[in-house]
Amino acid sequence: MFGYAGSGKSTVLGVVKEMYDKRGTSVLGLAPTAKSRSVLTDAGIKAMTVHGLMRKEEGVAETLARMEAGLDISDWKRRSALKYKSPFNGGVMILDEAGMVDLRS
Repeated sequence: MFGYAGSGKSTVLGVVKEMYDKRGTSVLGLAPTAKSRSVLTDAGIKAMTVHGLMRKEEGVAETLARMEAGLDISDWKRRSALKYKSPFNGGVMILDEAGMVDLRS
């Protein structure tokens, strides 16, 4: 979706989120910066930065691999990794300000 600042893009995204909520589908907003993430949260969308999601996914994967290898993991990390639900599995992700995301690194 394209539009000038203040044209209602965030409002429309909030309505899209409500539609998915009614279907029981989780929605996660992604943004390249904390400031643009706050625009999504202001529209009522749970959001995080792209980098934050990448760190979370890598951390959970590392913890699960360490558990599989039989290495000692704290109870908190173990519980957190086991109950983590990746947004890549069945949810919808909305990427705001996609043109600002660095695809090369």
